[in-house]
Amino acid sequence: MQLKDTGDERVINMHFDGGKNSTRFLEQNIHNLAYAQYEGEGDFDIPVMKPVHIDNLEDIPLQGFNFALKEKHPENIGVHFFLHDYQFERVWKYPDRYLDVLKKFAFVLSPDFSPYADSPRAVQIYNLYRNRWCGRYWQEYGINVIPTFTVGDASMFSTFCCGIPKHSTIAVSTMGEGRWGQYKWLRTWWDAILNALEPETVLLYGKDLTDELKGNIVFKKLISSKVAI
Repeated sequence: MQLKDTGDERVINMHFDGGKNSTRFLEQNIHNLAYAQYEGEGDFDIPVMKPVHIDNLEDIPLQGFNFALKEKHPENIGVHFFLHDYQFERVWKYPDRYLDVLKKFAFVLSPDFSPYADSPRAVQIYNLYRNRWCGRYWQEYGINVIPTFTVGDASMFSTFCCGIPKHSTIAVSTMGEGRWGQYKWLRTWWDAILNALEPETVLLYGKDLTDELKGNIVFKKLISSKVAI
């Protein structure tokens, strides 16, 4: 249930009359609460996304958000956020600014704000919240958004399952683990992911581990440059 939606960042000027109402809006909008609030799941009220199914997922290439603004054929491409956070922090800061851009793509992954395991739990949970909030917000505007599953501290596994509906397509990445962990985390927790979320399909981005992992997996190879269409 969407509780509130006041438009893009320009509404700040509309509400700024110097009184209590404008101050309240600016306070709320620090965390995008003036844009929308959604029903939450778990102890931290993580916004719940809608299940999604993408036809012909295996035939659609995946492109990083850092190339999205200049893409000439977006209808044939999916967008991912398996990038350094600074490259897409703007989609949280200005959630409406990129709606028209993202609507043109075949699908979009919810933004993978990094929940580094060595960062404070509060930061991990906040980045989880932002992942799901952006995904649900875009869904409300008709964008095909695949929930991105990621986790920092393994002891918080159940918390990081919050906000992802069962029987949906989900996205998982091997990025950031191969250099030091040889994908140990993903191999260890894969069955738990399948049991908890019962995904229809898992879009796996980065390293091809399909020979080792169970489930209906659609693998997408890591591409560091612009894809060719």
